[in-house]
Amino acid sequence: IRGWVSTQRGMRLTTSTHEVCHMLAQLMEKIHSISPPNECSEMVPVHDTPRKWAEALRSEVFRLIDMAGSALPSRLRNTILERVVEYAKRLQSLGFTPKLIHGDIDPRNLLVDDTGCLVGLIDWGEAAVGDPAIDYAGLFYVEEHIGKHVLEIQREEYPQYLSPRVGFHRDLAPLYWVAYGASSGNHNLTEAGLRLLRESFPS
Repeated sequence: IRGWVSTQRGMRLTTSTHEVCHMLAQLMEKIHSISPPNECSEMVPVHDTPRKWAEALRSEVFRLIDMAGSALPSRLRNTILERVVEYAKRLQSLGFTPKLIHGDIDPRNLLVDDTGCLVGLIDWGEAAVGDPAIDYAGLFYVEEHIGKHVLEIQREEYPQYLSPRVGFHRDLAPLYWVAYGASSGNHNLTEAGLRLLRESFPS
């Protein structure tokens, strides 16, 4: 696929915000409509029940907290862990339809052509079978108003069922910034992540 990473070229050279949102909504629906083969568990992790998804989520959060080390204040760390435990319990009643997910929707992974039209999605290293809400959450970090609009126009689930799960993953995403910023010595990335986490997880 020939294209530019959207952070380099941008997605709106000749396309409106509305068109961008429709392209992204269609992309999400296409990804999530792929039927994984029977051998999928040998290729990507399968978290096809709320319990399995919650276990994977807790494991990932502990990994990120370990990476962040002392860069993550203890009070903020404890607040995040409490919210994760609370969400894991709520997920049993919220439920979800397990689907193939990309797992790392990010402006750096969206490819656009010379006119700004979406042409591809790269870096499938976090692909899994799980809750599609995590992919919609990533769109809020393309631009927040784009994430909101895509959530409103997508046709996979009623927004009132999808939104609470999207909101949790959106709030948690900056923990990646703190973890990878701390491990790579990128102070600006760490501070940006901490600022957003403090807003989402007030202690």
